[in-house]
Amino acid sequence: MAALPEMGETAVFRTQLHLKVAHFRGQQGQYAQAIATAEAALALAEAQADSTLQAQAEASIGEWRRHQGRFEEAAKWLKTAVSHFQATPSPELATAHNEIGFTHMGRGQYPAARQAFEQALLLFEELGDQSGTAVTLGNLGYVSQVQSRYDDARDYLQRALAMAHRSSTKSSRKA
Repeated sequence: MAALPEMGETAVFRTQLHLKVAHFRGQQGQYAQAIATAEAALALAEAQADSTLQAQAEASIGEWRRHQGRFEEAAKWLKTAVSHFQATPSPELATAHNEIGFTHMGRGQYPAARQAFEQALLLFEELGDQSGTAVTLGNLGYVSQVQSRYDDARDYLQRALAMAHRSSTKSSRKA
């Protein structure tokens, strides 16, 4: 039987649980509730002085503000999150850059969106994260298409599709 978590571990667990609930609520379109839950996670993370959990909560708030169309607020939260992530590349940092890209897209700032997506791509590739890389290639395809850069869009989307195909082929071989 597993031992009960220590006091500090319980606080971390509670913060992580809040972040998961915030994500679930946001995925259900309950953006205000998602933000409130992420804000509670942020308060818990701040009480623990855990910069990684703070950054995750800030990124969550930024993501759901973006979904509400509150791009300026989203950009501030996401920029703060990026500053709190450690210098070490992580999937969360790369995802925050993708969110920043979408925030720029929402404001019609396509060159800035491309730059944010390119930063996310570099991080995902450095991490060897095939799924994150494929999604980000799709994002770059999307911004290229919006900018009428159709050849670039096709190239990015073909790369993303090829990665997805390779991934599904590998997983079907394991089954």
